[in-house]
Amino acid sequence: MAERFIGRVNQTLAFVRFSLESLDQERHAPAIKPLRLRALRESSLSHLHSVFRAYLGEISERYRLPLSEYTIASLNIVLERTGQVIPEAREINTLLETPESWLSEMMKASSEIDQPITVNPPANELASEISITSLPTRKTFDERLDEGLPLWYAEMSELVQRHRSITQEW
Repeated sequence: MAERFIGRVNQTLAFVRFSLESLDQERHAPAIKPLRLRALRESSLSHLHSVFRAYLGEISERYRLPLSEYTIASLNIVLERTGQVIPEAREINTLLETPESWLSEMMKASSEIDQPITVNPPANELASEISITSLPTRKTFDERLDEGLPLWYAEMSELVQRHRSITQEW
């Protein structure tokens, strides 16, 4: 029954892999194009988020849960209403509730993707003053994506494969 979403999960995992390969090639190109790099990073992240939603759909099909939308909130509502406890949802919820987990970091990045990039100095800084810029204490969004995307892809792939193998053992 879950074959429809299994195919979609596999397909979007392939899209992530292709995007990451293109991103790696672009980083090593003789002329680096920042806008193209950003587009490939955002594409990879969007595909990863699509994998997550499709995997929630796969879980809902496997357990025959009627989801109105493929979000963890919708899955939790249906599970609470039906009184079901499923290990996949429990693990996903634990990952999302742990701020330093790979899934929390990925979802945080997904929510930040639409935020404008700000590099302007504070408005109260006078133009005649010499501005001393401190070293950034936080990584830029692009740096976080460069570090996170390959990890998130590997972790998402492993999570999906592990859950599938567990349910096949039944």
